[in-house]
Amino acid sequence: MAIKSGAGGNLTSRIADNLGRAIVTQDYAAGAILPFEDALCAQFGASRTILREAVKMLTAKGLLVARQRKGTVVQPESCWNLLDPDVLRWMLER
Repeated sequence: MAIKSGAGGNLTSRIADNLGRAIVTQDYAAGAILPFEDALCAQFGASRTILREAVKMLTAKGLLVARQRKGTVVQPESCWNLLDPDVLRWMLER
């Protein structure tokens, strides 16, 4: 999954946009565990700090939840903040 160049904003926002779109379009289904940080950092060419900030943004939107010893898990659609403009935009794209 490459970062879309037209996403605009900083790298954190672009990573959150790409992961959020992948979750909403079900590239990562509900209950799926995101790849480890190292793999995502390499995929996006970002530091752990930037990746963690992007994950926090998606957690605030209800798309992800971090669980100790289980990793970062994709939440079902019923948990998503459907009033969030990004979530709405991603849903329209699917």
